[in-house]
Amino acid sequence: MTYQPFAIEGVRSPERPVVPNVTALSSTEVRITWCRVNSNKVEIDHYELFIDTELEYSGIDVMYMAKRLKPWTWYEVKLRACGFSPGSCSPFTRPALVKTLRDSKCCNNVLSIRSVIASITTLMFLDPCAIGSP
Repeated sequence: MTYQPFAIEGVRSPERPVVPNVTALSSTEVRITWCRVNSNKVEIDHYELFIDTELEYSGIDVMYMAKRLKPWTWYEVKLRACGFSPGSCSPFTRPALVKTLRDSKCCNNVLSIRSVIASITTLMFLDPCAIGSP
């Protein structure tokens, strides 16, 4: 499928899609869903989904799972609908922003250390007998 960077004058294109719904599922995955657009009397051939400036998906589905993303990173997602004729892509949606979740390996270690420190602090200040009195 060829990338169409701009519309060609006089060629009809589908309506601009609404901004896609983007949900971070993990540190490396986001789910992107969108509504089918009105064809504007132009048969829709496919949708093009961009993450940042890269074409991530091209197809007819209205849901996509982006994988292999970086943890705790912001991404810009935008979408357009394309007809069969060259230059018949709609304008892009406004960008949707999503941030992937923290890497669980990082957070589990931090939480474990915090839990240990909190337990020691509790024993020292609330129950001096538990660790021996002077």
